[in-house]
Amino acid sequence: KAVVSTQSTGATLGPELQTIAKLDNLVQGVKHSTLPIYGLQFHPEVDLTVNGRMIFRNFCYTICGIPIGTAVVVRPITTRDFMTGAAAVPGKHLTTDCVMEMAKVIGEIAGISRVLYDLTDKPPGTIEWE
Repeated sequence: KAVVSTQSTGATLGPELQTIAKLDNLVQGVKHSTLPIYGLQFHPEVDLTVNGRMIFRNFCYTICGIPIGTAVVVRPITTRDFMTGAAAVPGKHLTTDCVMEMAKVIGEIAGISRVLYDLTDKPPGTIEWE
């Protein structure tokens, strides 16, 4: 059973994005039709989801086919309207321990050489589909 902690109203995917995962009829995973780009709606509470870490690792290996030396970028945000978001600043919105744990868990996946933290804000309408 997956832990769902946010309410999503969904959005219309562009023709270049294909749905690869759904939960309760809401899109949770997408892939680009021609580029090696994937998006996954998965939160830090992955540890509360039964086999959450294994699900995330399987997504990285099986779906994305992560090769050795791949970088993963995390982009935590804060939002009030689920349409726009401001960067979640370590030490302010997330504890440093939380950020380090995210990097550790992701970095344990074979093939990932580095974990990057994106501090940019999110423009309107992009919350679900990156």
